[in-house]
Formats: sequence, C-alpha cells, structure tokens
Amino acid sequence: MVTRTLTLTLSSTSTLTLTLTRYDMVILARHDVQLLSPLDRWACSLAQPRFSPTVLSVGSQCDQRAWRSFNCTSDLLYAVPRALLDAFSRTIGTRAPGREHCCFSGGCLGQGGHGCLNLLAPAMGAAGGTVASFVAAGQVDFCWPPMHFKASEWNHFF
Repeated sequence: MVTRTLTLTLSSTSTLTLTLTRYDMVILARHDVQLLSPLDRWACSLAQPRFSPTVLSVGSQCDQRAWRSFNCTSDLLYAVPRALLDAFSRTIGTRAPGREHCCFSGGCLGQGGHGCLNLLAPAMGAAGGTVASFVAAGQVDFCWPPMHFKASEWNHFF
C-alpha cells in the first residue's frame, strides 16, 4: 500500500503532516470556530451514525448571491473521507489558472477557501467537473444552512 500524506501549512513556521491511510475521515476546521450545536443536529453526512465514505461535507454555502455568483462556500469546516483525501490534499493551496477560483492559495485575495469547491469538484471526479454536477450527484453536502447576508454572520451552529 502506498502511504500518502497531507501536509498543511499552519503558519509561516509550522506545518502539520497526516498519514492519510490511518484515518477514515479528516475534519479540518478553523482554529477560532466555536461550535454551538451538537453534531447530531447538523444536516451533513458527518452527523449520521455511518458517514458516507465518498461525500465531502462542507460547513455551508455562503449567502445566495455569492453562491450563485461563484459557488461560494464557508471555509470554516471540511470533513473529508479517506477516499477523497488525496484529491483534497492536491487541491489545497491552488488557484485555477486565469480564474478567480482559489483554495487557500497565497496568490488570492484574502487567501481563504470560499472558492475551494470550484477546484475540488473536478479534482474529486464530479461528473462534468462542475460544482452543480457535484452537488446534484450528492458528492458534497452542507452541515449548516446557507448564510442570509454574509459568511461571517452569527447563526445557531457556530
């Protein structure tokens, strides 16, 4: 078996490396997120007694304008099953050539992950390579309801 690792840059001086074959799922969340609702109240597969090994769970969609504009999602939480970890690890830190879609890339405005789904969908084998097909096929789900006005607004989940 090939041992794969996921290396995340935590700061300019520290990184975290995970051996992917050791985990059924990796949950990545921002360090400053305080979860306010128990996991069993979340809408994603992560909350089920048996999570789906092929479904990427993301915190939520951004507000509807941003979701329709560029498939904006919250970058607070990603739950990635083992089957998708390799594609996920290859996508983090990238930017789509000639496009504004970024996934925690230093070359992007804000360096956030609001555009990650645009890069993750084709990398994870979405039919047609689009976010719409990724969502329609049930390959991604959202743990919390979409935001109404902006991604940072208060809600009952975080």
